Amino acid sequence: MTESANHRRSTRDWIVDSVVFVIAVLLGLVLYDQSAKEGVDPTLLAVDFYAGMALCLTLWFRRRWPVQLALIAAVVSIFSDTASAATLILILSVAVYQPWRATLLVFAVNSISLFAYIQIKNQNDDAAIVIAATSIYVAVAGWGLYIRSRRQLLQTLRDRADRAETVAELQAEQGQMRAREEIAREMHDVLGHRLSLLSVHAGALAGLNDREREIAVAVGEGKSNAEISATLYLSVPTVKTHVSRILTKLDLNNRVQIALLVHDAGLLHE
Repeated sequence: MTESANHRRSTRDWIVDSVVFVIAVLLGLVLYDQSAKEGVDPTLLAVDFYAGMALCLTLWFRRRWPVQLALIAAVVSIFSDTASAATLILILSVAVYQPWRATLLVFAVNSISLFAYIQIKNQNDDAAIVIAATSIYVAVAGWGLYIRSRRQLLQTLRDRADRAETVAELQAEQGQMRAREEIAREMHDVLGHRLSLLSVHAGALAGLNDREREIAVAVGEGKSNAEISATLYLSVPTVKTHVSRILTKLDLNNRVQIALLVHDAGLLHE
């Protein structure tokens, strides 16, 4: 969850940072006005004001250096009431963007600075101030930790959704690949069977002489004995004799079987 130094603000980040800055400045001015009414030395009041406003300006960099700025804020808040709101925002930033150990460290340092603040300001009702300030610190840090945990949960859900989508796409691709492989395998089997038939039938027709093969092809083309006789310049009885020899050599029963054999042997495409 730690943001890198190269993080570029989105439009939402600019809006949030602007609102946070304005709130810190306005609350700082309110606390500064209260200090002025209490009759604080003008020099100390000026230091309070400028240190607080400077810390408000650092809020623009709270995403990049949250821990460092929060530790600086702990020191500044010892003598600057104006820096109080900015300090709380930096504590919140640490809780949101950093591991809980960093939040615990910042909380401890701010607790120490609180006691130093009480000693310097000589405030009455020290116990009430400690309880109130500690309660505010705990509330702010707890809120930040809640935001952090919620962001982590949402990120986890997004990661799971992305992984599920990736797995689904991979499974779909694998399914398509298996389907293509199955189709290719079936085509290979069909082609292999076809080539096997061609080889067998061609081997069977190899036992015929050239004239018998011509007549077998003519039978396969659906020609009658008379048509074959006219095409090959043979007498009809001679054609019948050749057909009978073809049936005998190929161990066939009729002309239809001759036509099928010629077709399967691929001779009709020659």
